[in-house]
Amino acid sequence: NPTSYAGRKELSEAMLNRFHRTYNDPYPPEELVQILEGVSGGKVDKKTLMQMVMFHNAIADMADHRQIGKRDGPYPYTLRDLLKWTERLNKLENTGRDIKDIITSEGREIYMDRLKTAADKKAVEDTLRINFGSASTNEVPKRIEKKDAETLKIGQAEIKINSAGGPFVPGDDAKLIPIPTTMKTLGKIAKCVQVDEPMLMVGNTAAGKTSMVRFMAHLTNNNFRRFNLEHQTDVSEFIGGYIPKPGGRPGEFTWKDGILVDAMKKGDWVVFDEINLAQPAILERINSLLDKDRTITLTEKGNEVVHAHPNFRVFATMNPATQQYAGRKDLSLAMRNRFTETWVDTISARDEYLDICKAWMKKLGPDGDKVAEKMVDFHMAITQKIENRDIAAGVREGKQFTIRNLKYMSRFVKEFAAEETIGNAFYNGVYHTYAGQFADPKDREATMALARSFLPAPLKAEEKK
Repeated sequence: NPTSYAGRKELSEAMLNRFHRTYNDPYPPEELVQILEGVSGGKVDKKTLMQMVMFHNAIADMADHRQIGKRDGPYPYTLRDLLKWTERLNKLENTGRDIKDIITSEGREIYMDRLKTAADKKAVEDTLRINFGSASTNEVPKRIEKKDAETLKIGQAEIKINSAGGPFVPGDDAKLIPIPTTMKTLGKIAKCVQVDEPMLMVGNTAAGKTSMVRFMAHLTNNNFRRFNLEHQTDVSEFIGGYIPKPGGRPGEFTWKDGILVDAMKKGDWVVFDEINLAQPAILERINSLLDKDRTITLTEKGNEVVHAHPNFRVFATMNPATQQYAGRKDLSLAMRNRFTETWVDTISARDEYLDICKAWMKKLGPDGDKVAEKMVDFHMAITQKIENRDIAAGVREGKQFTIRNLKYMSRFVKEFAAEETIGNAFYNGVYHTYAGQFADPKDREATMALARSFLPAPLKAEEKK
């Protein structure tokens, strides 16, 4: 790949001169149609395939010229997207859906879901309508339902429930409140599981990326394995290595599979967390998992090839490689394009916050709903004040409060509400969960003043410590 791709290095001229170099031109539209004809097995007519090719080329051209992705790109659109789109038509043709609906809705998911801004999404939607006429919209799933004892249905996606289960199936603590933002992403996860595509989930911290995959594993009774790919992660941790043989002679070793190889063989679901923090050596080992044959070659074990179980699924999560998230690198476009990429929205609507917070505070009975409203309103207010630089203006790296802070506060209030008034518990919760994070006393005082405006407490948090 070109050296403009992340992680690629320039070869020396002395090395390059030993090779015969050839540049591969992009396929012309007519040849792309021929390729897609072979993939579809003749099930999709040439006119429709040409429409798909023209749409793809238009989006790829907009991405190349940064008409989309000006702020958050670049976004790679390659032949893999066209192949993925065509393969989805094959896999979904017998689901009872109208073929035009499948073409437009799956095209929308593959080409639009990775985009972050409304303007970029509108550009893709407009191009979709130009090429295919009026296109049906992708509705947010309203419920999670069991179609039968073996099948789970979320929106348009249907996935099998794993009857075998296992020791790593998440328990009831994995359950999430089915608010619209969560349901939207769950529908996308379910679709990737149904059509067996590796999924890359990109979003801000606390957007719930890993939690939603874990919830889906709980719903479908699948083992869930998580790898945090930070800088210190070693290849042997998840590939495997030789260890002293139990009960063996001195100097006798035996091979032990790493967690990833074990998960591949057993058909578990794997999440690579913070994939853009991983070392290049680790990314190279993951790369082959994202190809159609889904294999890993154990060079450490005589080049043994491990093939993935049919139930094995791969997910990856990352924060965007922006100034806000130090240390994150851009994934190479070649690796990124092997995934089905989705931007995961962060909860921002008050009613969604409220649904979640009321569920957390249910233990307090009628008072729980009231204090949940105060907590949500306070959380949204302090978030806005930080955005406006009314609080934490002197913090160079900025300050961010997320739904995790709201969750920690709910635990604090529930824990101490029995020992003191709810007002005091709320007030002290604000101090320990929000105000206490500021180094500047003025920021702490401004935070506590904001808390008093929502639910006055007769006792100061500082006195309660």
